[in-house]
Amino acid sequence: MPSSLEIHIIDVGQGESSLILLKNGGGAIQKSVLIDGGLQACGPLVSGYLVAQGVGILNVIVCSHYEKDDWGGVKPSN
Repeated sequence: MPSSLEIHIIDVGQGESSLILLKNGGGAIQKSVLIDGGLQACGPLVSGYLVAQGVGILNVIVCSHYEKDDWGGVKPSN
C-alpha cells in the first residue's frame, strides 16, 4: 500500500495553523509537521486537534515568523 500525505488547516482565529501528516499504507502516522500555532489562547484548540488526529509527537514545528499570532499557541511539553 502506498503512503499518503494529508494537509489539515486549523482555524486559529487571526490566521491558520497547518498540520501535515505522512501516513504509511496502513494509516499510521510516520511524520508530522505543524506550521504556526496561533495565539497562546489557541494552544488548547491546536493541541486538541492534534490529539483528535492521533498525533502523539510532532516531528517538526515551523513558525513562519516571530510574532505572537504564529508561535503563541505552540508550547513544548515538559
